[in-house]
Amino acid sequence: MCVPLADATIKLVASAGVHYKNEPPFEHINDLTYRLLPQQADPKLLRPSHPSSIRQPGLEDINRLPLPADRGAGPQGFVSAPTANHVSMQGAIKRLITLASDPAPAMAQTALDERADAVLLIPF
Repeated sequence: MCVPLADATIKLVASAGVHYKNEPPFEHINDLTYRLLPQQADPKLLRPSHPSSIRQPGLEDINRLPLPADRGAGPQGFVSAPTANHVSMQGAIKRLITLASDPAPAMAQTALDERADAVLLIPF
């Protein structure tokens, strides 16, 4: 069934390797794990671990990154609602077949479990 975007529930998947500061960071290359971050996560508790030097602005101010835990559904009601949790993963993955066959179905299942109408991938 096709749901108009204004009525859609959206799950975000971001590849900046954002995680809670009290958790171990993502491995820099080929980390096939992911973290669920609550939509209401406090940005002060988050940090990026992406290996690229462009993460520096995110280290200074996490709000400069496209977060999987954005505070809001989108610009001025662009979509109806976010899911309760979003997916954070590391973007520096070269093992694409393994990514597609192992963690990707589990990440997709989280979208199904939270009744997401669509998933938006936000590359770092």
